Amino acid sequence: MAPTPDMTPRSITLAALSLVLLAAPLARADHHEGEGKIRVLMMTGQNNHNWKATTPVLKELIEGSGRFELTISKKPWEFGPDAFAEYDVVFSNWSMWPKLDQDPWDAATKTAYLDHLASGGGMVVMHAGSSIHYQWPTFQALVGKTWTNGVTWHGPKHEFRVTPTGDHPITRGVEPFSIFDELWRDMDPTGPFETHLVADTSQDKRKQGPEEPMLMTTRLGQGRGVNLVLGHDTKSLANPGFQKLFLRSLEWAATGDVRE
Repeated sequence: MAPTPDMTPRSITLAALSLVLLAAPLARADHHEGEGKIRVLMMTGQNNHNWKATTPVLKELIEGSGRFELTISKKPWEFGPDAFAEYDVVFSNWSMWPKLDQDPWDAATKTAYLDHLASGGGMVVMHAGSSIHYQWPTFQALVGKTWTNGVTWHGPKHEFRVTPTGDHPITRGVEPFSIFDELWRDMDPTGPFETHLVADTSQDKRKQGPEEPMLMTTRLGQGRGVNLVLGHDTKSLANPGFQKLFLRSLEWAATGDVRE
């Protein structure tokens, strides 16, 4: 049985999530193989962070790469079931925080989103862009780790070092780098994920501790998800290391590979 919108996150396993394929359409043709651009749908328009400042910076970064065709929605809470089919990857710069009781998408829209992913679509959430759909545990499971009230926290923004782990197309060839950002601590695991970038917490003035995951990937059928925890503000977005990881995240989520 495919996971439904009301399943609890603790009950969702990788195998259960992949069963969405049984209800999903066949994988879409990869129009972006060759000269076609990757079609990106950015969800923004509401965020407890400064989305009005970050959205144009992200737009310039995405379009300036020459690899993507971008559509921006500033009212993603109004989406219906037909919102996703024309895109290769859905990117969230949208946060519902602190109104965590919001549940704006109906069951048909949620099913369409899961089908889009399971049949080969991509999902990328950046920083607080994962703080949506708290009333939809299946979505939160696809985030991998999330901000949970009373559990997750952060100290003052500061410069810290991030280091790739293992071998993955997003981080392949990326050297450790420093970034001035908001370092999230003790995110709550909500579903299966793989970690590809970790942050050193030794410079956190509030509390030092173990490394924290800053880039995670998840899978749903033939689809791919990326949770990039960096990206608090425009200063973070200007970091060359962040920019490389962000663009690679979009490309990998959409295609399963990175050309660069």
